[in-house]
Amino acid sequence: MRHLLVTARFDETHRDTPPELVDESAPFHDWLIQQAGRNDVVGDLAGDYSASVRDSYHRVARTASDLLAIFHEIPRAPESAHVRPPAASTR
Repeated sequence: MRHLLVTARFDETHRDTPPELVDESAPFHDWLIQQAGRNDVVGDLAGDYSASVRDSYHRVARTASDLLAIFHEIPRAPESAHVRPPAASTR
């Protein structure tokens, strides 16, 4: 499946230039979007990803590596501040 993806560029003065439609294949993005609605953690992630792309909170992930990079680029959700990682096993 091919998509017309909107890309925004910034010139040296950091003023927005008009969005440009780009015809590119994004199979990982397509697959991830199709997972939204599943009744599991993958569906939750896919639904959040889909909404964030739709609302322009982050770019399209063309590969799994892109998605991991996006996780590092976006700010942490305030509601996750109280969540602690599981304690290491002492076995």
